[in-house]
Amino acid sequence: MNEAETRRIIDADVHPWINGDIEGLLPYLSVSWQQHFDGRLRLPDHPLRPPLAGATSIRRDAKPPGGGVGGSDPVFAKTDLLERYNIEYAVLSSIQAGKLVSLPNPNEAIALARAFNDYFIDKWLSVDPRYCLAMVVAVHDPLEAAKEIRRIGHEKRVVAVFLPLINISLGNRYYHPIYEAAEEMGLPILLHPTGTEGGFSTSVSFACGTPTGIPSGGNCFQKNHRCG
Repeated sequence: MNEAETRRIIDADVHPWINGDIEGLLPYLSVSWQQHFDGRLRLPDHPLRPPLAGATSIRRDAKPPGGGVGGSDPVFAKTDLLERYNIEYAVLSSIQAGKLVSLPNPNEAIALARAFNDYFIDKWLSVDPRYCLAMVVAVHDPLEAAKEIRRIGHEKRVVAVFLPLINISLGNRYYHPIYEAAEEMGLPILLHPTGTEGGFSTSVSFACGTPTGIPSGGNCFQKNHRCG
């Protein structure tokens, strides 16, 4: 076999997108939450660069041929990413879900984080066994975040906890309930800036301050037994 056939690649930086933003999550929200979000169906977009999935997308090649925004079709991504580049596993971390740090209402963030996780388990993990999920948590409430980790952390292809960043350093005891739940479920913590941190009056900045340019993506991820 040649090198391409034997190389094992885990792509830990795959960002799926949901068409319609919150509107696309409505089937995964309770009726009361659907009514709550009625007429307010968008999360704030990245203030430092063009929309990731809009008309000025920086990744137009990810736009499905059948329509929809870039990164929104798991079937197209299966062919365009997994098979084209011989990806053994793709870890999904939703930058769209990371924008929850811009919400000042913890209850909204908790409900939407749960909906994001259920959406990706249903719509993406069911398509191909190579898809794995870094579940998102609402960092606004560490105890509720820990509950969410324990709710779905046992799922075989939930392989990490995506922790959106706020103005509390990661070594602070504030995060202990999250870390304890993640350790209990055998899940590493995954980090990735979204650009919404500190970019809106309703969101807090990074613990190190608001970036003055486009933040570069970066993950803290270690190979997990659930991903091969």
